[in-house]
Amino acid sequence: MNTFVHYYDLQPLFDEYASLNAQYDELRLTYLNNTLVGRELDNYNRIVQYSRSSISSKINNIKIHNRKISKRGLIDGVGSIIKSLTGNLDASDGEKIYRILNHMQVNEHNLQNQLKHQYSVNHQTIKNFNETIQDIQHNELMLRSKIMQLSQFVREGATHQDILFAKDLFNQLNILYNGILNVLQDIENSITFCRINAMHPSIINPHDLFLEIENISQHYQSSLPFEVKYENILDFESILKIHCKIDSDRITYFLSMPIYYEREFNLFYMLPIPTKHQSDYLTIIPKSKFFLKDSSDNSIRPLSDMCTQVFIREEKIVAHCKGSTDTILLTGTFLITRDSCDLFFKEKKLVFQETSHGKPLIISALNLQPNTPHDNPEFQIKLKKLNLKELPIDPIIPITDNLQSYDYHIPSLWTIMLYIFLASGVFYLCYRWKKNKEPTPKERNPTKSKKIEEVELPERRINLPEDASF
Repeated sequence: MNTFVHYYDLQPLFDEYASLNAQYDELRLTYLNNTLVGRELDNYNRIVQYSRSSISSKINNIKIHNRKISKRGLIDGVGSIIKSLTGNLDASDGEKIYRILNHMQVNEHNLQNQLKHQYSVNHQTIKNFNETIQDIQHNELMLRSKIMQLSQFVREGATHQDILFAKDLFNQLNILYNGILNVLQDIENSITFCRINAMHPSIINPHDLFLEIENISQHYQSSLPFEVKYENILDFESILKIHCKIDSDRITYFLSMPIYYEREFNLFYMLPIPTKHQSDYLTIIPKSKFFLKDSSDNSIRPLSDMCTQVFIREEKIVAHCKGSTDTILLTGTFLITRDSCDLFFKEKKLVFQETSHGKPLIISALNLQPNTPHDNPEFQIKLKKLNLKELPIDPIIPITDNLQSYDYHIPSLWTIMLYIFLASGVFYLCYRWKKNKEPTPKERNPTKSKKIEEVELPERRINLPEDASF
């Protein structure tokens, strides 16, 4: 991580503002003594007063932030054990910044010593700021001599030409005030963007940033994250981590850029394999399970750090430290080391897996020489190649598996009524279907109906009168 450092000395700017106010007061007293000149210059005076009011407001806004920015972590314990990637300035970042400031006091112009401490001072940005203040000072000195001439003219009797001369002085005075106002506006904007850890041209000009990257590229060579071309300046700006320190008369900016050292390592996993020795099984337990072997110099180093959590989204971590409890919002990847604090994620304590279960057998003098060549048969162990890019990067899964919640569905009242209505409808349809299937009485006794039809009615005779006939 290389840190670009530049600062703005505000005291010369404040002194120049006070000097301009003195020139304005003298000019104002000069034309107040003459009623004619006062009426002609009243509108110019109002414009200058507005500029002065704006400058005073900007200075007050800057002085509000006049405090040392040594933001620590949310609590002392967690601030030192959790290194966030969001740009928050915890205790370790604050210590690094103050080490840079102390070293810069005697090595401000020694780039090699600065790079050894992983920082560099951006002299071009500092020079541009100082030149802006010097230009205002130069113009203010010229304005002072002209105001003295105007005072002499007014005392002798103001003419129309003197009034035009006074208007020109007011225009020059207003231009100088606007110059100071623009500088203060950039400073105020830079503080605002520094607070939110965002890059902005008010902090450093993109061209100046590119020149500084070119200067350090000769030292870091191919370790920079992007190719050093002006077309990639936006990529460089996107990875900068920005802090600022505000004192009473100085603002210091720290722009940290990650430096990537591309080195190839082979990852070895030390797997303890029990070996039979007489009537016992012996196992050599390594101090570290993982080892890294550098491909360039064949050096071997144990991998003791353990990446225990990857927070894809913003998550809450509860930390209990020495009687105090704090909630921390984390996003990203974190390395967690042992401390007096207990960390809880989703109401489950994060356990540091550094101990093994069971009691190992410690042998002081270990001799694994076999009695006969046949007691220890030859065998080979072949491990598959491990591709780090294919490894799972979400170790939250084992934790979330233990914290599964089972959902129990309770039907609502309307659902129960719907079930009753459907059951009633089905029952009614079954009843009608069964009713229609039952035979009628006529179909039930067909022989009885036939007998009724075959019964002959008795014949009745009708007696007619004698003279009647058919």
